[in-house]
Amino acid sequence: MLTTLNKIEYWIGKLDVNVFTLYLSVIAATIISFLMPVYQFILITLVLITFDYFTGVKAAVKKGETPNGKGYQRTAEKGFIYMGLILVLQGVKVVFFDPIGTIPFIEEIPLTYAGAAIIVRAELKSISENVNVLTNVNIWTYISKYFKTPDCFVKSYFGF
Repeated sequence: MLTTLNKIEYWIGKLDVNVFTLYLSVIAATIISFLMPVYQFILITLVLITFDYFTGVKAAVKKGETPNGKGYQRTAEKGFIYMGLILVLQGVKVVFFDPIGTIPFIEEIPLTYAGAAIIVRAELKSISENVNVLTNVNIWTYISKYFKTPDCFVKSYFGF
């Protein structure tokens, strides 16, 4: 009697190693070529979420609250939503806006940058609230001058 593992070994054995390696290489290259332009956004998002998590736990303890599963769940949800937003915006940019590079006054439409700016602003606001609880220093007053309005980002990027 063949087990599932024996069946898998049988079918992998029937595959030519070169063909199997070729398929895996093509799949890996496709994924890497899609992720390479946005790895900085993903990395900074992970760093900010991690820092927000640690400051949030410390702030909750200082307020006398017990860190619970709902707070941990919110952190995980934020991570998935933010990563999904970055990947979706990169996909939209690649599919719809990369072919229009021939328009003379628009070299690139910064969808991914705009999405990352929104994420960074939200996380910095959350971190500043936690730091305010921990140290009674409102760092948002210093940070917010760089994020006054959403159109400041577009104006600084396009120069008008």
